[in-house]
Amino acid sequence: MRLLFTVLTVLLLAVALGWVLQQSPGEVVFTYRGWVIQTSLVVFSLALIVLFLLVYALIRTLARLLRAPTDLRRWSKSRRRGLVSAEQARTEQLVLHAGLLRQAGDGHDGPALEDAWRRIPNRLKKESALLGAYVAERLRLGDSSSCEAMLRRALKRQWDPELARLFGLVEGRNLKRQLAFAETSLSRFPRDAALLLTLGRLCKRLQLWGRARSYLEQSIETQPSPDACQELATLLEQQGDQAAAAKYYQEGLNLVTGVRETGNAIGALVEIKGP
Repeated sequence: MRLLFTVLTVLLLAVALGWVLQQSPGEVVFTYRGWVIQTSLVVFSLALIVLFLLVYALIRTLARLLRAPTDLRRWSKSRRRGLVSAEQARTEQLVLHAGLLRQAGDGHDGPALEDAWRRIPNRLKKESALLGAYVAERLRLGDSSSCEAMLRRALKRQWDPELARLFGLVEGRNLKRQLAFAETSLSRFPRDAALLLTLGRLCKRLQLWGRARSYLEQSIETQPSPDACQELATLLEQQGDQAAAAKYYQEGLNLVTGVRETGNAIGALVEIKGP
């Protein structure tokens, strides 16, 4: 209801502004140190409206980020009063803690990120969603030195494709041991596209070009992804196979823009309606 009221108000204001400008178009002139900028009142008014909307959206985003600690305290009070179910409480707690982690990452504040992680109860630190959010923010800050061991323990405890993907991005102390763990995991999850992508990335870092290409091709065959296409394309380009590299660059671009899904849908429709 509030959104509908806001839209109607904006429409009415726009109509009123258009009528006023039609009656008296006018011009706006700015001068500064010999520079003169002249524009119509219509253009100037539209620019002000756009600027207002951009500032409003920025303020709303900042307000949500700053409100995260307050929401967490409010959730704790509600939980103690028994106003939410245990499952709902757990879900909301995960969302709030993940928001605090992202807030610290958005601010490029390493100490704040570590403080937000320390404040998370130990039982929740084992949740794949929170661990993944923490590692992702550590990667954004360019420091994932201790994350490899955390991800390895988590994957041994419970397999998660997103954590497997992140395992190929972090830098452990022993890259060969990191690769060995990933290859051991492949015996349990041979069709995991994220794991195959990770294996390809690790082999590239170890300059095992043949194995890297094989793993990346398998990842794309299992479940195509823009990341796998990009990794394979850069590898092929490095090896001088420009044609094959261009093919995978294009395939990755199609996945990003949704061309693959559109093409499949059209193909299926033609097949159904065809003779």
